[in-house]
Formats: sequence, structure tokens, C-alpha cells
Amino acid sequence: MDSPICLVKNADGELCVEPDAIDYLMGLKQKVVVVAVVGLYRTGKSYLMNKLAQKRSGSFALGATIQSKTKGIWMWCVPHPEKTDHTLVLLDTEGLGDVEKVGGQSSISLQSTLKIHIPLRLLTKLVSYRQGSAMNLSNELPMGEGRPLEDKYPTFHSHPGEIDIAPEPRFGTKINEYNVPRECIRNFFPSRKCFVFPSPTTPDNMHRLDSMDEAELSERFREVADTFCCFIFQESRMKTVIGGHTLTGEMLGHLVTTYVETIANGNVPCLENAVLAMAKIENQAAVDEGLAVYQKGMEDVKTLFPVDINQLSDNHLRSETQATQAFMKRSFKDENGEFLKALAEAISNHYTDLFKQNKDASERKCKALLENLSATMDQGMKEGTYAIPGGYELYCNHHDNIVAQYRAEPNKGVRAEEVLEQFLKGKSAESNSILQADKKLTENEKKIQAEKKKTGELEQEKAALNEQKAEMERTIENIERGQEKYLKEMEEKMEEERKQHQQEFNRTLDLRMQEQKDLLEKGHKEKADLMRQEIEEMKKNNQLEREANTQNQKALLDNYKQQAEAQNKKMEALIGELNNRSQAPVQVVERLCMVM
Repeated sequence: MDSPICLVKNADGELCVEPDAIDYLMGLKQKVVVVAVVGLYRTGKSYLMNKLAQKRSGSFALGATIQSKTKGIWMWCVPHPEKTDHTLVLLDTEGLGDVEKVGGQSSISLQSTLKIHIPLRLLTKLVSYRQGSAMNLSNELPMGEGRPLEDKYPTFHSHPGEIDIAPEPRFGTKINEYNVPRECIRNFFPSRKCFVFPSPTTPDNMHRLDSMDEAELSERFREVADTFCCFIFQESRMKTVIGGHTLTGEMLGHLVTTYVETIANGNVPCLENAVLAMAKIENQAAVDEGLAVYQKGMEDVKTLFPVDINQLSDNHLRSETQATQAFMKRSFKDENGEFLKALAEAISNHYTDLFKQNKDASERKCKALLENLSATMDQGMKEGTYAIPGGYELYCNHHDNIVAQYRAEPNKGVRAEEVLEQFLKGKSAESNSILQADKKLTENEKKIQAEKKKTGELEQEKAALNEQKAEMERTIENIERGQEKYLKEMEEKMEEERKQHQQEFNRTLDLRMQEQKDLLEKGHKEKADLMRQEIEEMKKNNQLEREANTQNQKALLDNYKQQAEAQNKKMEALIGELNNRSQAPVQVVERLCMVM
């Protein structure tokens, strides 16, 4: 991206996303590190973002150069300077306290999903904007039941002129006003770091700060700015959501759209609901991507139709594995396996269609082959070649030669025996008429020949049944291997998401325990005791949630296993029926018309 573009537009207090910016995010498949800045109007936010972008041209607008009609949230996506294949998403927000800003709408709700760099005095300003609400900020930004808030808020970096955020242990209105923003920071941003920026220039030059070259700024100010940028590059984590799942630019685009639309409709955004909505979109996209991978993998074998069942099955299993891997790489929070099941069904439907196409191609090829091979014999029937004494023996010789040439032809596909069976049955009346008209044969010899012909037809029917049986056995094998792989993939995905969730919880727990330790060291015993109780409650809720998830996952896997067993029993019953038919006794006698 050459220069910043508007991501969220603030038009007369109404927020809306800019389609071009969302389209850009939707096309961004890399993982993202999101850095957003929030602060008072004309306090150097854009300067810091331009430093992070490491570009001099196409920069964020500074100070008085920004017009009220262009205000909102501006985005600049640049390659991350230290993380390969990652994108640094910089978000510059309109200044709080801007006299040109209309209405009370703020982008803070959206920024709660992003990494925030915010001066301490901003929280005091927010308290004055939302009188009586700052102490219960969780009501402003609901996060869901039964989960700690810390794992849903971003890392907090501040560049104030004051760095002590410990609350005063005294009471009174002024003390309360002093404590409220500090408690907000401590409660909602357990991971934080403060930078103290000296004045960028002399008081006499402050009025022209926006137009000054960087070389004119104080050396100490530039040193702190460089330290700040290095820290952000090295310490800022990839953007994640509940459960520790990392986001791509596309997924971030879904979150932004959901949040802004919720705010625009007059509702309060909920992070968990937004993540669930995004998960549905992303998981459906994962299904589509997995199916596309499968379809592409089957294109090569499709051009070879007709092929035998083994070749088709091998390609199917290989492509199915690649499709499932693509799905697993992209999907998340598919807690009941709904979308993985949808992918399996989509692949099964596509394979069924390909299987039918292969059978149809085999049937067309076999019929065309038999039609070509039998052309001479058909012409002989029209010319009366076999309507002579001894004509039946001549007919059988030609007949047996057709069958032999047919069997010698390679790559006939999965319907070779079935089509041959239909061909022989179609010739049965023709053969019988020649037999009965042959004056060279006695009545007894005609009966013997008729019996031989019937035996040959039964043997060919048995061959066709064996062909169907082999086809069904390979199909069952595919189903069983697919079921095993499906269960394995589900278990691995569940375990991966469980580990991500636990890692996120452990990180939050460590931060809270460090917070409690700091409170004790600074003499806030009562608050430290309250935090200790909160930590114990967090541990308890986490254990209950883990146990519930384990039970749900076990029930899901058991249910799938039961469905798989029922399906396998049906397939085995069909195999048993084919076995009974193919094992019917056939009286083998010497015959003139060969069908072997």
C-alpha cells in the first residue's frame, strides 16, 4: 500500500466502512500485526504512525492538514520490518477533543479489538465524556459470560508526561477522578509499557511543529521515538482473537465490518459475537477452499476417464487429504465439527459425481468397442452368412473372437464386465435363432449347445457381479479410511485449539498474578486481595470450561463414530448380498461359444 486510506469514515457522527479499504484487507492473506493510536487532537499521533511506517512519502496527514470531512480511522498496510510474511497494519484515529468533530460517536469500541497506543490523559478525557460509565467499562464493551476480560484487550503502550498509574489510597472526589483512569488501565490492560517523550522542540517553535523537518526536532525526542518504534516492532504480537487464533488481513476485514455495522445500528459491539460471526464466514471460506483444492487435485485423473477403481480411489484419497489440510489450516472455532462435516459431504458429493462420470465414460467406451468389433458379424447376419448348415459353429467362432479382442483391449474402466454381460444378453436371441435353424445339428446337440450358452451367460453375470463387488469393496475401504482420517483431523484440531486457549489463559493468568504482586508491593493490600479472589475464580472457571469442552468433544466424536458404524453396516449388508449372488453354483460344461 503506497499511502494511507480511510478504513472507517466518520460522517456527521455516523460510522461506516470504506469499501476500498475493506476490499484491500479481504485480499490480504498474510497474518497481521495491528497497531492503532488513540489520543487527543493534535498530540503527535500521526507522527508516531509515520515513524512506524518507516516511509516519508504518502504519510498520514499531520495536525492542521487533516480536514474534518476525512476524519475517522485511517489505515496504512506495510510489510512488517522484522517478521517475514507478516503485514503491519497501522491505524490512525481522529483526535479526541477535536472541536470540528460532530456528535459523541467514538471509534474506541472498534479499537478495543486492536492494539492501542494511548496517552494516560485520554482515559481521563473518556471519563468526562462517559460520566459514570468508566468504572463499569465492561458494560460498554460486553465480552461474554464466564471469561476474564484481560485476554480480549490489546497490549497497552502509553507515551504520557506522567508514568505513575498506581491509584491513590485516599478518598474524595478529586482523588476518585485521579484514580478512575488508572484503574481502567490496570483492569483492562494488564500488559502495558509507558514511554516518556520529551518536548520535540522549544516552546517558541511549537506553533510550527507540523511543518518542521525531523532533523529540526530535538535529538532526545528522536531517540525516544526510535526506541518506541523498535519496541513496537519487536514486542507487538500478531493479532489474535479469543482462543489465541491468529488473524489474517481478510479476517480482520470481517471483524471491522461487523463492529462498525453493529455501532452504526445503534448497538453495543460484543467481541465474542463478532468473532463467532467471523468464524462462520471464515470456516465457510475454508470449506470452499478445501473443496477447490480437492477439485483441482482430481482434474488430472478426470482427463484420463475411464480409469479403473483403484486409480480413481488413489487420486480421491490423495486429493481429499490435501483438501482437509487446507481446511484445517484456515478454519477455527469449528467447535461441533459442522464445517468439517460440510467439507466431507461436499467432497463426497463431488466424488460421487466423478464416479458416475467415470462409469459413464467406461460404458460409452465399452459399447463403442463392442459395436466396432461386432460390425462384421452384424453384417454377416444381414447377409445370411450363418443361415447355412454348420452356421452356428461359424457364428460361435466369430462370437468368441469378439469376446477375446474385447478382453484384450486395455483401460476399459469400471463397467467392462457389466457392458459385456449386456452385450451377450443382447445377442442371446440372435444366437438361439441361428442354433435352432442349423440343420447340421441334431435336436439333442441343440439342447446341449443351448445349455452351454446358458452356462456362459451365468458365468458372465457372475463376472459382472464380482466387478461390482470389487468396486463396492474399494468404496467401503475409501469410506473407512476417510472416517479414520476425519476423526484424526477433528481430534488434532480440537487439541490444537485447546492448547491455544490454554496458552492464552496462562498468559492472562501470569499478567494478573504480576499485577497482584505489584499491588502488594505498593501497599494496596485490599485491592491485591480482591485480585487474588479474581484469579482463583478465573482458574475455577477455566477448569470448568475445559471439562465442559472435553465432554462436548467426546460426545461429538462418539456421535460421529456411531453414524460411521451404522453406515458401514449398511455397506457390509450390500456386500453380503453381492457375495450370495456371485457364489451361486454354476454348472461348467465344455462349450463352443467362449466367454472367458
